[in-house]
Amino acid sequence: MLYKVLKVLLGIGIRLYYRELRVTHKERLIQDGPVIIIANHPNTMLDAWIIARLSKRPIYYMAKGTFFNSSIKSWFLKNLGMIPVNRVEDEKTTGISNQTAFEACYRLLESGETLLIFPEGNSTLERQLRALRTGAARIALEAETRNNGGLGLKILPIGLIYAQGDKFRSSALIRIGDVIDHLPYYAAYQASPSLIGKKLTESFRVSLENLLVNSTSKEQDELVDNIANIVEEDVKLRGVHGVEKRVDLIKLIHEKLNSIHIHEPWKLPEIERIISKIQWQIDTMDIDPKFLSAKLKKGFVFRHSIQIIAKFIFGLPLFLFGLIHNVFPFQFTSLIMPKLVKEAEYYAPIAILLGIVLYPITYTTFLLIAYYGFDFNWWMLLIYFTLMPISGMMAYYFIKFMRQVSFKWKYLFLLRSKKNLLARLIADKAQLVELILTQNK
Repeated sequence: MLYKVLKVLLGIGIRLYYRELRVTHKERLIQDGPVIIIANHPNTMLDAWIIARLSKRPIYYMAKGTFFNSSIKSWFLKNLGMIPVNRVEDEKTTGISNQTAFEACYRLLESGETLLIFPEGNSTLERQLRALRTGAARIALEAETRNNGGLGLKILPIGLIYAQGDKFRSSALIRIGDVIDHLPYYAAYQASPSLIGKKLTESFRVSLENLLVNSTSKEQDELVDNIANIVEEDVKLRGVHGVEKRVDLIKLIHEKLNSIHIHEPWKLPEIERIISKIQWQIDTMDIDPKFLSAKLKKGFVFRHSIQIIAKFIFGLPLFLFGLIHNVFPFQFTSLIMPKLVKEAEYYAPIAILLGIVLYPITYTTFLLIAYYGFDFNWWMLLIYFTLMPISGMMAYYFIKFMRQVSFKWKYLFLLRSKKNLLARLIADKAQLVELILTQNK
């Protein structure tokens, strides 16, 4: 019961936090029989929540034992389907045995349940697939051994790619791969458990890498993101849009940079110099890089601005309503998160948990004021409650729209006042596109 309630609440929180969650090959999700899901682990608890949100049946997953350091937390987490395990790099938690954890996994699989394992063993918000541990392979092969190869186990890889995993209203792409055939490894497992476990783990790595972007470092991630932000409007990728386009563009840039590193390494310093120069100019002039590709005409921006102003005037009451009823939980979360969280990979899950608590408390307070202070009846309260989150999202997007209008007007001003400087910036961008993307068109 607790699992189902929290799955609904977390599902709502995830859907509100991320603007787009795109799933490819959702039909590959297995809804019956024993399954081990293996996935990369960039965004701590959120990775498990997103995968659980996709599945129609409960998902059990292994979690580090340090989370289970009190009886209340242990009860709560176990009711969410978590199985505690002591990791090598952590202090051992009293009362937790890895042998007991593995035995629990075997029993779950023998009962036809789904087990989620993150073979990397830890979480860092980056696109690099880190070294995989052999635990998932060992659990799969031992479970088959206990059942003489007749368990019917399926191993399903899932790749999680976040555009900006810690950012509110960003996007994520969930790629579901083909089932990994582990039975050929089972046949040789008894003769050499350690070696075969490593070989199956290597097949896990290959399957996951086929689903991911595969950067080589955090520094390369930052470089690629900067390039993507600058050239995104110049690249047309057939048949994809939204977060899929962004991920395909990032992958294309990674591949191009890797190719340049191997075949034309002398180009890399020039690329980095151009990116630094463009980024400095963009920051100095405070413009949106996508406008460097746009053919903005004064009449278009003027008409667009008039539309926004008209919407502002006629929608001002709803905008203020949304602002008043949502500004406290939004601003409080923004202010307290830097104090609560130091690692980027914990930002989104903690912010979602805070939102699940703060927004209902805020809305309930307003409902009580309306009921006792203004004698609202039940249907008025229902309308009032429905309007609070909707108007809050509208207020958020309206502020973003207004910022875009200011960017457009600023760009038009620069076209008149700093035409030569802007022309050089556009030329630098064209040179970057030429260096990075020409051969991939």
